[in-house]
Amino acid sequence: MNIGDNVTAASNTTITIRCPVSGVPTPAVSWQKDGARVTQGETLLFTTDNSLVIKNGDVDDSAEYTCSIQNNFGKEDISSFVEIIGKCWLKTFLRIVAQIRI
Repeated sequence: MNIGDNVTAASNTTITIRCPVSGVPTPAVSWQKDGARVTQGETLLFTTDNSLVIKNGDVDDSAEYTCSIQNNFGKEDISSFVEIIGKCWLKTFLRIVAQIRI
C-alpha cells in the first residue's frame, strides 16, 4: 500500500507501507507511529526504498503511521491508518473455563 491509503488486516499479516520520495537535494525520510518516532526492531522494519514493513502485525500495531519527508526546501507529512483485527481471546478463554470441572 502507499502512504495515504488506509488498511484493515488480520493479525499475523505483514504490511508494507511505501513512501516514495524524490527531490534535490534528496529528502530525509522518517516514520512515526501515533506521533512517536518509529525505531527499527523485530516487527517494524525500514527498507532501502523508504518503506515501512509491519512484520506479523498484531492488534498493538494498529495506529496512524506517518511518513515525514524533509529537505532544505520544506517538509511534508503524509499518514495512513492501519487497523489489525486480532482473535477474540475472551471468547476462547470463556469456552475453556466452561469446560473445566472442579
